[in-house]
Amino acid sequence: MEVLCGFSDTYRINNADIPYEAVRDKLLTLDEDNLMYAVDVMDDINWQVKNMRSYMLTVLYNAPENKEPYCEALFRRTYPYA
Repeated sequence: MEVLCGFSDTYRINNADIPYEAVRDKLLTLDEDNLMYAVDVMDDINWQVKNMRSYMLTVLYNAPENKEPYCEALFRRTYPYA
């Protein structure tokens, strides 16, 4: 991904300009669970994404914070009486 090569000083994520170093550091800390979360999110899309690169960058950047709430909601949806 070109984000790791540093073609820009900032990257726009969720309509906020984030410095290149912060984006790079966060993406380099992603583990397998975060990547699997991102794949699940991409698989669950029910609408057409206009800018897939931007959407995927946002999903990956926010994966560490959003993974656990997403998994909890998925569990509650799958097992409503547990």
